[in-house]
Amino acid sequence: MFDEELKAIWARAAPEKLLSRAEIERLLRPTARRTGWSIEFLAWTHVAMLAITVLLSLANLPGYRNNTTMLAVEGLLGLIAAIFCATSLRLVAGLRRIARVDQSLIETVEQRLSFVERAYEPWLIMASATPWLLTLGITTLIDNQDGSYRVNHPWEFVAITATMFGITYASLRSATVHVVRDHRAILRDLRDQTLEATDALELAHARSRLWYGIGVALLSLAVIAGLALWYSLA
Repeated sequence: MFDEELKAIWARAAPEKLLSRAEIERLLRPTARRTGWSIEFLAWTHVAMLAITVLLSLANLPGYRNNTTMLAVEGLLGLIAAIFCATSLRLVAGLRRIARVDQSLIETVEQRLSFVERAYEPWLIMASATPWLLTLGITTLIDNQDGSYRVNHPWEFVAITATMFGITYASLRSATVHVVRDHRAILRDLRDQTLEATDALELAHARSRLWYGIGVALLSLAVIAGLALWYSLA
């Protein structure tokens, strides 16, 4: 977590545990910045997927112009994706606003923790639908047969949708738990003027990176698996 020079500083001060608040902030600020960027990056990933979904929906409208049902479905898909995208952009703006404010690190961490609990965690439910929306946009584009599209296996369709939602939510929730844990450790050390809580997280950080990578992979696989299963059931 820390580079060798910073570890050496802490090692020299460890017996007395008397590092100043400014020194503690200087040591912990890069960690707090990286942790904050991880949730912002995740939000940007969903903004990108939702923006693509909106474009796919718009591209689908001419192909279904003579099918009022599918025209309504595509219009609704584009509207939902646009609303979710706008909400995600507001979330990113909130996170960036917290990071830009000229204030102490402890205030930044406290505000980010509050924001995660108040806005980010509820957003996860919306974000969990993103891969499914994107998959629907793709399948209705390439499965358009003379302006028609039908689900041949509705129960399997529902099962796949529920599975995609569950996998995505579980991976996003896991990543958020790690972010909250890291921020609370940073906050504890800032208040106690030590580096004990964050230093103990080094092994946990290795696990977090592993789970974060797994989460991103599952998010990608959810879209690919959805497409593959839809085609196998067609």
